[in-house]
Amino acid sequence: LCGRRLLGPALLLAEQKLPALNDADAALIAASVRWLGAARTLTKLDLSGNKITSVGVVALMEALSATPTRQLKVLSLANNAVNRSGVEAVAAALPALDLTQLSLGYSYVGSTAEGMGALGASLAHAPSLEALHLQRCDMTSGSLASLVAGMRGHAPRLRRLLLDSNIKAV
Repeated sequence: LCGRRLLGPALLLAEQKLPALNDADAALIAASVRWLGAARTLTKLDLSGNKITSVGVVALMEALSATPTRQLKVLSLANNAVNRSGVEAVAAALPALDLTQLSLGYSYVGSTAEGMGALGASLAHAPSLEALHLQRCDMTSGSLASLVAGMRGHAPRLRRLLLDSNIKAV
């Protein structure tokens, strides 16, 4: 699932210019995951560049973690309006997923040490994660320190960590 195409043949949208997805669309995707079992065959979910807030991310992560799946490998929520509660929902869902790539950059996920700490600690439950994209997400030196402390020793396969355009003075 990439860009603005939705789940399954019944919900597949034509490749046309559509307005940005929002929280209601994220809730629809979450419902599709739950009711259609779409997460069992979904390998890539790219919702980047939309208007999804943490409300939509929380609904989506609850659906993904409630539907047994090990097929989803790539999750991109980059360039949305995701903040602390959204990144904490992603962190809580990681044990139910088997991601190799997670993209949360170009958002507000790095603005709190608590959110970054939760994400870092959750990497203990993401042994297959190879790439973590957190570029330009309002990270401070404190939130970076929390991320690093949380992930220390917990990301054995992590090979790519994008943090560019981040550190802001506190």
